[in-house]
Amino acid sequence: MTSVARGRGERRAPTNVPRLPVLPGVSAPLPAAVEEHRRRALGVALDVMRISLSVLFLRVAQCLTLHPRHCTLAALEGELRETLLALGATLLTELVRLRGTGDLGPTYTCSCGVRLVRKELAVLQQRTWFGTITLERAVYAGAACHVRAHHVPLDAAWGLLGTDASAATADGVTVVALPDPDGGTLAPVAPGTGPARLAPAFAAVVVEFPPREDEMVKSLLSGKGPGANPDYDLDNFERLLAESFTVERREQLEPGGRVLYLATPSS
Repeated sequence: MTSVARGRGERRAPTNVPRLPVLPGVSAPLPAAVEEHRRRALGVALDVMRISLSVLFLRVAQCLTLHPRHCTLAALEGELRETLLALGATLLTELVRLRGTGDLGPTYTCSCGVRLVRKELAVLQQRTWFGTITLERAVYAGAACHVRAHHVPLDAAWGLLGTDASAATADGVTVVALPDPDGGTLAPVAPGTGPARLAPAFAAVVVEFPPREDEMVKSLLSGKGPGANPDYDLDNFERLLAESFTVERREQLEPGGRVLYLATPSS
C-alpha cells in the first residue's frame, strides 16, 4: 500500500484475482434455511462493521483533539488499513460459514464406491489476504478410498486441494498426490494439521528492523562482546529481504530508529 504523502503512483490491483461468476438479473429464491442463514450472517456482519467503524472514527477524533501532530496522513492510512483487514477477516469468516461444514451425514458412499464414516469436525487455519481465518469442516474416514477430496469435502468445495493427480504404484494401489494450489506438492497430512495455504498473489508480511542503537538490540548484544554479529546492519538486512520479497512500503518510525517494511513474496 502506498501513501499519498510520498508521491508514489497508485498501486494496481492484481489482474488474476478469482471472482464469483456473474449471475443473471433475476434468480430463483433461496431455500428457506439458506435465506435464514444469509440474513443471520448479514446481521452479524453489519454489527461488526458498525462497531469497527465507530472505533476507527473515535480513535481518529481523539488523536486529532489530543495529539494532532501525530495524526499524519500515513498514520491515518495505516489505521484504516488495519481496520479494513480486521473487518475483512470477519466478513470472510461469515461468508465462509454460509457453505457449512461439508457434512454429508454420519456416513456416505463416495464416487469410488467406498462407504466413508464421519470421523470428526476438524478446524483448518487458512491464511488469506485479510489474515488467518478458521474453517470448521467434516472429516470422513475410509481406508479403501485414497482421494483426499472425498475425505474432506469442504476443502475440495473451496478449491483448497488443487487438482488431484493420481499415480498407480507397483501393487496397483492408486495414490493421490495433492498439488499445492500455488504450485509445488503439498504432502498429505492429517486434516487440520497441515500447512495453511499462503497465496503469493495476496500474501504480505510486515517486518520490523531495529538498528544497533536500539535499546533492545544493545541488551541482546551486550553479552556477546565487542564486534559480535558484524553483518547486522540495515543495508545487509534490506539486501537479504530483497532476495525473497518485494518491498511495497518502507516506514522509519523516527530518525535513526526502527524501520517497518510491508513486503510481498517475489514471484
